[in-house]
Order: sequence, then structure tokens, then C-alpha cells
Amino acid sequence: MQTNNKGGVIALAQLMDRTAKTPYYFIAPDKDTFFLSQNLQQALSASSHWIGATSFLAFFDEKVSHWIKGQIPASKASALPEEYSTPIKDTSPPLKLTSLNLTSFHLGSLNCRIGLLQVEFNLPEVITTSYPLAPEAVFKQLRFGPLIDSGLSGIFFTDTNQSRSYISPAFNTFRGYSAETVPVPWEESILEQDMPLAMAYLEKIAQDTTGQPHKAIFRHRHQAGHIAHIMAVAQCRTTFDGSPSGEVFGLWVDVTEQEELKHKLEVAVLEKQATSDYLDRLLNGVPEAIVVLDQHTETIMDCNEAAADKFGYSKQALIGKHHSILQATGQDNPISQTLKRQSNISDTYTFFRPDGSSMHLSLTYTEAQLKGKAVYIMTFADITEIIKARKKLKQQESLYRQLIQYSSEYITIMRPDFTVLWSSDNFSKLLGVPQKQLLGKQLNTFAHPEDNKRVKVVFKKAMECGEKVINFEGRFHTAKGEYIWMKSKSVLLTDEQGEQRIYTYRQDISREKAIADEQIEISRLKSEFVSMTSHQLRTPIAVFASNLELLDGLLNEEHPAARRILTRLQKESDRMVHLLDEVLLISRLESGRLEQATLQKVDLVSVIRNFCENGMCSVNQVRTVLPEEPVYARLDKSQFEHILMNLISNALKYTPKDHPKPELILRVDKERSEAIIVVRDYGIGIPKEDQSKLFRQFFRAKNTANIPGTGLGLYIVNRFAAQNNIRINLDSQIKQGTRIELIVPTL
Repeated sequence: MQTNNKGGVIALAQLMDRTAKTPYYFIAPDKDTFFLSQNLQQALSASSHWIGATSFLAFFDEKVSHWIKGQIPASKASALPEEYSTPIKDTSPPLKLTSLNLTSFHLGSLNCRIGLLQVEFNLPEVITTSYPLAPEAVFKQLRFGPLIDSGLSGIFFTDTNQSRSYISPAFNTFRGYSAETVPVPWEESILEQDMPLAMAYLEKIAQDTTGQPHKAIFRHRHQAGHIAHIMAVAQCRTTFDGSPSGEVFGLWVDVTEQEELKHKLEVAVLEKQATSDYLDRLLNGVPEAIVVLDQHTETIMDCNEAAADKFGYSKQALIGKHHSILQATGQDNPISQTLKRQSNISDTYTFFRPDGSSMHLSLTYTEAQLKGKAVYIMTFADITEIIKARKKLKQQESLYRQLIQYSSEYITIMRPDFTVLWSSDNFSKLLGVPQKQLLGKQLNTFAHPEDNKRVKVVFKKAMECGEKVINFEGRFHTAKGEYIWMKSKSVLLTDEQGEQRIYTYRQDISREKAIADEQIEISRLKSEFVSMTSHQLRTPIAVFASNLELLDGLLNEEHPAARRILTRLQKESDRMVHLLDEVLLISRLESGRLEQATLQKVDLVSVIRNFCENGMCSVNQVRTVLPEEPVYARLDKSQFEHILMNLISNALKYTPKDHPKPELILRVDKERSEAIIVVRDYGIGIPKEDQSKLFRQFFRAKNTANIPGTGLGLYIVNRFAAQNNIRINLDSQIKQGTRIELIVPTL
């Protein structure tokens, strides 16, 4: 074909692109050459607009190909039979030819044929096969280019006439389904209230002939549990004559984030509308004074009610005034210089109210924009009470320092390894070590070697057991080489950094220890003196007693007065011997020279009977009640007899002659495996206030002043009873007598 004729065909094609209702067409200037429209070229994957007849006709079946050959060239209009549909071969995606109209057109000397094609997407073939979908190519070929150009992803198709539909996998992704899971139909995931809107949306598009996209947003239930907002953009394909085909093509896009952002923006708008009222309530609800200053003029633009109240002005009186109306002093810098420092460090000022009263306020500020102006937002916190508290705390601290400095206690703070962190001045002076040298040293190194080992063990055990208070006595050596005895109380506490500390309070007990040592030595010397004196006195008393016995043998009944004197001398001699025995016994008890009780099996009945038969408690003096059967116990016989002797002696001594005689009774409590020995008298009794002191050494009741005695007997009874596991019960009434029970465990 000649070049000028080819140019005419191209010009005709440009005219067709502007006027044809369908974009699919071809021009046949002769029977061997075909010119293809742009979209038809793309659908057939042709390399050029121009294509040979053989290549072009190969895309159609034999019937269509034969029909086209018969009509070209020809001079009359013709068309394929109605309702004829045949696939177009080798198109991607698959298309089918639904109508073809041919008409003639003269182009110079050429009688050209123009073919107008109606094609559509071959949907059944795609749905029933796994043919990969290429949305962009399909939609551009089907005149849905504007949807592709919008940049949305995911496609869908529905044919309202034949109840056909298709949804791409992207839609399922929007709803939270993966490629491995089976999604539910969109009719089940859409919210119930949006279902009527979706059906009306599809119906409206299916009847639309304008070819314009329609947008709508529908809410679907996402697999994760939240609501997914999915926007549909779709349009209806028109037929050859421009009427709606009922076929709706569209795109899906997930706009959940956009909808949430939209919601947040709406909320932000509402919040912004309420900001003014909210800020007023906020500013007036805080206790701090808040003042807004114009950065340029340093005048007050606004303030809260707390500011007006604290500074003693009305709000109207402050607004518009320079901040100097607040009458601030302190730190040598006015407020303006503090603000110009551009450092948000808290400053403290003393402010004076109009009535002359003052207050301490701490100032902080921040820079902001308000109504198009640069402002300082200043916050004043009232620290008047804090300043007062600080002064009081400082005074108390000074007082406590003086108390510590002049205290008789020596105070240290140490780590668990005894490293000194702080020491009172008096402690360093006591040791003779400067305080600076003492700090950082381990205090246990100043301890006596024996105490050093012991203090480590005591503190380690206390810490392991969770004890908080530790008492200890030990010796510290001074710079002079002397040792000082100190009694300490240590408290284990944790400081602000979580470190364990030992707070120790000490007292110098060197004098007390020296006195105690002296008392021990005096007691030892006293015991030695008593023992020595007792032994030395026993010799002359023994001689005195033996001579009395000799005189007793020489005197006869013819000298009654001499007999009475001799009897009295013998009685006093026996008393002196008994007194010396008791003094000697006490001396041995206190010095530890008396051996412990030798416990052995004895018959209490036999011991008591023999004791009485030996003249210790004659029938005329004491009423004795004993069981017939033996009663066995483990006792030191000598100490037990000494107990009986002292109790019977007291019972006889404190019972007047005209009163009933004392009683010695032994009974057995078999259920408790105990023997109860009762020594009872009907004498003067013991005052109630003296009964708790009765077993003390040298103690005598108030009502015994005129009766000879030493106050040692019951003390010895109590000591011997303890060594023999004997319990003592006492019951006494004034002028009615005394009852003493000895409770002895039996075998």
C-alpha cells in the first residue's frame, strides 16, 4: 500500500479514537492489510498497528475468518449474526468476540472497510481454571483504565444478569485471611447494617450508563477481631449501543487506617472545640499559681484564680500589667533576667502582697505560642511551708549534732565489714585517733584479739538469722596502748541507696568492769576470811563445848542454879556451832567449792524417821505423819536432811509455846508421781509483802526482830532444793502460821 494511503488510514484511526463508542476496531484498506486500534493491538499482542491479513484472521475461528474474507473488499455494511459469541485466540487474559460490524469508507481511491468489534472478558474460563489473573491488562482492554490509574489494589467482578461474580485474593487479605485459609463469603463478613447498603450500591452501578466510577466504604469483620474498612471503586460496562450490561468491574482497597485516622481527626476537632473550657478548668483546678506573660512586652496576658488569690489582686487587676506588679525580690535577679537566661531552672523568690505579707514561691516556666504570640507560661509553687520546715530541720539538725557531740554514747556508722563511714568526735577522741584517720578503717582491728574473733562470729550469725539489733561487749585498744571495755548496741539498717549499714551506739563500761572485778575480788577475800574465821572459831568453841560437857558430869543435882546456867551455856554453844556451820556452808556455796548434789535412790519414809529419831524433831516437839510403805526418790541424803533441819528449826523457833506444835507430814500423789512433804507451824506467820523475798540471803521478815536468827537458813534450803529438783510452795498468814510444801519427784 502506498505511503500516502497509509497516512490517510492513520488519520482515519485518529478520527475513530475521538468519535467511536467502542474502542475496539480495525481498518482494512485492502484485503491483505489491517490497521488495529491501540487496545486491539494490545489484546492481540501485535507488535505494530499494521498486521497482515493472514496473521489477523488467525485469531478468529474458521467461521469468523471466512466471513471477514468474504466481506473485504465490499461496499455494503454487514454484521455477524446476533447473539454470536466466539473466543478470540491467544489473548491474555482471554477475550471473546460478541459482535462485529463492517462498514465501507472511501479514502481517496481506496474503498476501506472499518470493523467495529464488541469484546468482553471471558470470565467463565478464568473462574473454572487456574489461569493467572492480570488485572491491569484486562481492565485497560475493557476501558477501566481510570480504576487502574487510581493505584488501588484488589479487583472484583459481578454479573447481575447471570449471577456470576469474582473476587481477587487481595480482598481476602484485607479481611485477615492468608493464602492457606478458606475465607468466608463477603456476605458473611460484612456487618449486618452495611449489607443493605452494599446491595443497593451494586444495583445502582449495574444500571449506570455514565461509565464513571462509584465509591463506597463497607465494614467487614477482620479475622483478628477488629473491624476492617474496605473501600469499593467500581463502574458498569456498557454494551455496544451504550446501554448497561449488568457487568460490574471494580477495585478493593483497605482504608482501615484512613478511617481510623479520620475518626481521630473528628475526635481531635471535638476536643479542640472543648479545649478552651478544659484549659480554664485545668488551670483553675491546680493549686499552683500560673501566669502567662507576653515574651515581647513581659506583660501579663492571663492567669488562673490561684495566681490572683496568692498575689492578692483580682484577675482583672493583673491582666495587662507588667510582671513587676508581683513585687518579686530574691537571688539578686528580677524575673525578667531569669526568663532571658533561657534556662528552665527553678528559682525561688520572696513575694510581697499588697497587705505587706510575704511568701516564698518557686518559679519554673516554659515557652509556647498562644493566639499567635510567643509567651512564657510561668508556674509558681508556694514553698513557704517548705522553707519553714527546712529552717526547723536545720535547727533540729544542729541540736542533734550538739546532742551527739556532747553525748556520753559513742556513735559510729559502718559497712557490714566494719569499715567506718562516720564517727562521733568523742569516739575518735576516746581512742586517741584523729577522726580523718579513723574513717575508712575497719573498726574491728582496734578490738582485743579475743574480741575480734568473737565479734565477727556474733555479727555473721545475727545477719544470717535476720536479726536487726545486736548487743556486744568488748575491749578496744587506744593510741596509748590501753584497753577500754565498751558495751554496744548495733542496729542493722538499709540506707537510701539500698546499702546495708551498721549503726552502733557504745558506752564506756571500763569503770563498771573494774568495779565488778573488785567486787569479785572482795567476795573472794570475804569467802576466804569467813572460811578462815569459821575454822579458827570452831576450835575454841569446841574446847568450850567439851568443857561444858565435863562440867555437866561433875555437877550433881545439889546445885540446881548451876545446872540451869550450864544448860543455857550448852544451848548457846550449840547455836554458835550451828551458826558457824551455816556461815561456812554459805562461803563454800558462793565460792563454788561445794560439790554438786550426789543423787541416789533413798526411801523418804526411812530418811525422815531416822532424822526424827536422832533428836532432830522429837515426838514432844513435832507431830509426824508418815505412810507405812516406802516412798523412793533420787536425792542427796545429806542435803535433804539439811533442808528438813532448817525447816523444822524455823517451825519450832517461830511457834509460841502455847500454840499447837508443828507438823511434818509425808503424802504421795501417785497420779503425778510426786511426794509432798509438808512442814507446817501455827506460829507468828510471815507478812505478805515479805514472802517474795524470804529465800534471799540474810533476809528476815519484819515481825522477827526480837527472835534470834541469821537469815541464812531458807537461803540454804532454796539452793539445796534446786540441786535436788525439789519444788517449794509457801503459804503463810499472819498469826495463823506458815505452811511449806516440798514437792519431790518419786521413782
